[in-house]
Amino acid sequence: MSAMKKLSLRQTFFINALFEGQDVPFWDFTGSQLTGASFARANCTQTVFEKSTLVNVDFSESILMSVKFAYVGLYGATFYQTKPVKFIFDHVKLEKVNSTGVIFHGGFQKPANTRFRESNIAYSTFANVVLFNIRFELCNVTGADFTNSYLLKSEF
Repeated sequence: MSAMKKLSLRQTFFINALFEGQDVPFWDFTGSQLTGASFARANCTQTVFEKSTLVNVDFSESILMSVKFAYVGLYGATFYQTKPVKFIFDHVKLEKVNSTGVIFHGGFQKPANTRFRESNIAYSTFANVVLFNIRFELCNVTGADFTNSYLLKSEF
């Protein structure tokens, strides 16, 4: 794993970049465009994705604690978790996020205090997830699929 901390990658463009299994906490991707990038199994604690565009980005099995997704376009991103003890979204804020075809699978577990604010999560898939203490504020959830998911103490 990489030991690099507080790296600024603002206004950068990445195509098919591999951050798989890397330690990328405190990295700042503000204003960046990532297409086909993989953060699978990466530690993304306190990583910043603000005013960024993420196309077909894979966050499978990643640790996303206190990550900031603000004013982000998520298109075809995958958040797939098989281990419910890993808190994929812990105190994560998604503000004014436009998501299309995003897949969330597992990982929204206690004590996650995640908030989706003014986000478009229409037609996103929340498959087999436990949404514990999640807040959806002023969100478009039209056509969102919550099949086989549990909404515990979550607010819409």
